[in-house]
Amino acid sequence: GTTQHAQNHHQSFDKRLKWRHKSFEHGTHTPHVNHGHHLRNAAATGLICCGPEPMMLAVVRRARMAGLSTSDIYLSMERNMSCAARLCGLCQFGPEFICRDGPVFAYDRIAKLLEIRHL
Repeated sequence: GTTQHAQNHHQSFDKRLKWRHKSFEHGTHTPHVNHGHHLRNAAATGLICCGPEPMMLAVVRRARMAGLSTSDIYLSMERNMSCAARLCGLCQFGPEFICRDGPVFAYDRIAKLLEIRHL
């Protein structure tokens, strides 16, 4: 059912992250920023963020200031989904459809779309 679908999606996302980050540990959310606000090991750090878009943009800005590469940032986008099959258009985000293409996107893929207000 729904729980199995969520587990399969989570495992698929874990595999994609492990491909990019060999040191990824599921469930780890230890802060990697020192008092100078720079990442101790930016090459081995990734960011996965969900929440309201203004908050996620603030988190991305802070992570970028700390030295994190945009290619290591993933955002979970939220939209109302009625059909979950790209038919109704409720979850359309520019050319992307949250139900089909997401909900987790590499920041590089959607950065320009996030600049458009009320998209």
